[in-house]
Amino acid sequence: MTEEIIRTAEKSLDLVLPFYEGQGVPLSYRPKIVYINEVHPLFPEGVARAKAEVDFLQFADKILSVSMLQESWRKFYSLEFSEKALEELFTATLNYAGNGNVQIHPLEKRIAEDDSGIFLFKPYNEFSQDTKARDRILAHEVWHLIEQERGVINVAPMINEGTATYAERRFVGKKGKKSIEDYEDYFSMIYNGSAKLVQDYVDSEENPLKAVLETSIRLKIEDELLRRIKPKLIATLEKTLESQENMFAIGESMKQLPVFARIQGNVTAENLLRAYEEIGAQLFVEEAKRQDLTKFVEFMKKSGL
Repeated sequence: MTEEIIRTAEKSLDLVLPFYEGQGVPLSYRPKIVYINEVHPLFPEGVARAKAEVDFLQFADKILSVSMLQESWRKFYSLEFSEKALEELFTATLNYAGNGNVQIHPLEKRIAEDDSGIFLFKPYNEFSQDTKARDRILAHEVWHLIEQERGVINVAPMINEGTATYAERRFVGKKGKKSIEDYEDYFSMIYNGSAKLVQDYVDSEENPLKAVLETSIRLKIEDELLRRIKPKLIATLEKTLESQENMFAIGESMKQLPVFARIQGNVTAENLLRAYEEIGAQLFVEEAKRQDLTKFVEFMKKSGL
């Protein structure tokens, strides 16, 4: 089965690479494709992934604000925290992770050690015999590699999925019709909604795909994307978390930090607060102790922590 999956993906690559070359935005090499017969626990619905080094800390810093974090804790867990406590929590978590306190998931480690360019996961099987769907997936992932090679993958990282979705649509000759505000879940907004925004900005350019790679244009698109998604972000995240797979992904992410991995299967308010205290979020813990943590504990249990 694996050989057939790779063979058909290579056929799509035979179409995708010449297309981008013809658009004046070639990838200088042919990426190796690997199939992994697993669901990626951190991206459970993901069918494929390009090996592009995205700065997720920059991504988080752009999309999150203290007021948004306050609203999230209030909306999801009925908890109230001061701005200072949440700033401390955010900084303490980044510092803790940055000091080497991250247990890399075995699948992530495997990907990091592999020199392949595109990884296909188990959900890809559903599309492997659908030529059009397969071509779009490969067009999407190759575009990530083009942005990586051009050094713009972390210029306006919020729009990376939107630009890749826009590129795949151009490959199949499709245009997006629904705007950001038309989507109710986070991932649709980030992929499809932002692709429509990219389309609105560059479709009138002489070479739209070249324009997508220009720093000034990327930053303008990202600024508008952030302005338009932030009012809907909490509601769309709530909708997204209705999926048990996405909830499990949160648990898997938290387990990459040893302080949380140690309490897996033994999630209590006391153990959670002890973990937060260990990473240095003292004020956050003090404010949490004065509140009912039942909803938060139940959510963490459902996430598989």
